[in-house]
Amino acid sequence: MYLSHTLSRFLGTRSIEYDTIAHRHTINSNQTAFSAHVPRNRMAKGVLLGDDERYVLAVVPAAGRVDIPALAELLGSKDMVLAGEDEIAMMFPDCELGAIPIVGSAYGVEMVVDASLLVQPDVYFEGGDHEHLVHVNGPNFRKMMLGAKKGLISN
Repeated sequence: MYLSHTLSRFLGTRSIEYDTIAHRHTINSNQTAFSAHVPRNRMAKGVLLGDDERYVLAVVPAAGRVDIPALAELLGSKDMVLAGEDEIAMMFPDCELGAIPIVGSAYGVEMVVDASLLVQPDVYFEGGDHEHLVHVNGPNFRKMMLGAKKGLISN
């Protein structure tokens, strides 16, 4: 089982209980949710965006897409754009491209979480590769999102 070293250390130092679910290799979060038999509204994905000043990790349900105008408004930014693959690889060096964990704070990246995820009884997310999910209960998910801005940032 592969979890990014950064994520594993983050979960351990914060005493966050989790389990993992193996699934067939997938290339996007919707396929992952289907393969792992996880409801898409409980599957969280991280999307890295940036502006001239910073990077931000938007944490949204797999079933949704980041509402970039809503995110930019929440952050007070005009020029929020999706990060390129080279930027993602630089920010998440111990993860496979497209399988970044949702815990931006573990990587020193500001986070914004979609409010719909905060009411879920449990949440699943990529742990650094395309064949394993991390599963946490709702209270542990909210603990992981401490310090994140919250809002309706997906559609």
